[in-house]
Amino acid sequence: MAIQKIKLDLGTVYQKEEGGIYYFRYQVNGARKAISLKTRNQKEANKQIPLLKATSAEIIAAHIKHARGLITPEKNLLLSEAWAIYERSPERATPDTVSEALAYRSTFEEFVNWIDDPGKTLRDITSQIADEYAQHMRTLNIAVSTHNQKLYY
Repeated sequence: MAIQKIKLDLGTVYQKEEGGIYYFRYQVNGARKAISLKTRNQKEANKQIPLLKATSAEIIAAHIKHARGLITPEKNLLLSEAWAIYERSPERATPDTVSEALAYRSTFEEFVNWIDDPGKTLRDITSQIADEYAQHMRTLNIAVSTHNQKLYY
């Protein structure tokens, strides 16, 4: 059996040696690059071909990083779990007083309660939902300064 080569629009899927691992070779800005497809099976290598048929070097780079495991998939964080994650984050805002920290938490919990959907994630919150919440806050009997503070926490 000869070494397998599969020519594509943007590169070639090939084996360096018979029965060896398949690789994808392509060129970006005149430089030749190759990545391992981590399989000795031609069918599995062929399944990865649609992922590799990209139209720009940027997309190819993203596929390569993903294939190499350099990018971890983003996780959908539930609103109900968001505050606990935020509190453990070293990048969180640090309020000046305990009461201010409690106000932040209270404001967030009011928003989560207003959403009233245990399965909703942070990624599901759109600018339209934020606008609806702002409109809802205008109907509450609270001072303008309190309203503004709650919007900007």
